[in-house]
Amino acid sequence: MIYLLGLVAAYGSANAALIDRGVPPLYCAPERLSLTVDQVERIVTLFADRSPGIEDADSLPIVTLFALEDVFPCQNRIRPFEGLPATLPPPN
Repeated sequence: MIYLLGLVAAYGSANAALIDRGVPPLYCAPERLSLTVDQVERIVTLFADRSPGIEDADSLPIVTLFALEDVFPCQNRIRPFEGLPATLPPPN
């Protein structure tokens, strides 16, 4: 589960880089927030429990990003992953 903290740290770094470039962040967590492994696991689990079809997603990084975006939305901006299916259709 330490992997989850690595994902959150990476997304936090990506957010900082996006903001530095004047681009909206992926999600808007409160400043100085430091999540524990248990908190991240709970956020992801709760998101998956109320997101039909998400359990079929094979990418923990994407599900984690969806969960962070859901629990820490940015006001007045389009959410980049809103409306996308949790899984991709099989290739033809």
